[in-house]
Amino acid sequence: MLDAREHYQFRAIETRADGTQIVHEGVAGKSGGEGQELIAFVLGAALRFRLGDGTDRVPTYAPIVLDEGFVKADAEYTGRALAALTSLGFQLVVGAPRDKVNAFERHVESVAYISSDPSNPELSRIYPLTIRQAIQVEQHGLDPAALG
Repeated sequence: MLDAREHYQFRAIETRADGTQIVHEGVAGKSGGEGQELIAFVLGAALRFRLGDGTDRVPTYAPIVLDEGFVKADAEYTGRALAALTSLGFQLVVGAPRDKVNAFERHVESVAYISSDPSNPELSRIYPLTIRQAIQVEQHGLDPAALG
């Protein structure tokens, strides 16, 4: 588990298709999105190695929960990082604030839209929606219960 409030050092060696090797010493000098993308690749590869069964098969059950994952990345970096993790066989659950959903829109299959009940603010409800429906709820003030 990575906590954004903590600082982690890592060293990764990237081997490109042409055999060129690039050494990455943490995320210093990278933008927020570049750093998050690199960490996703490194974390995904490390988890796949540690959780794998020694074969090249993708794991049959390998969920990763990212709380506010990729909130500093634009849609391009987010897409590449999500593609890397899913290509390694991981099933992703990403918790993100409403204003960051655009970076995920093209990569999300379903949404668990969580909303407070207006009649009882202490009660929250979860609605299974598509990403389009969740955006409509936000943009047009629709009732998520009517869509889910």
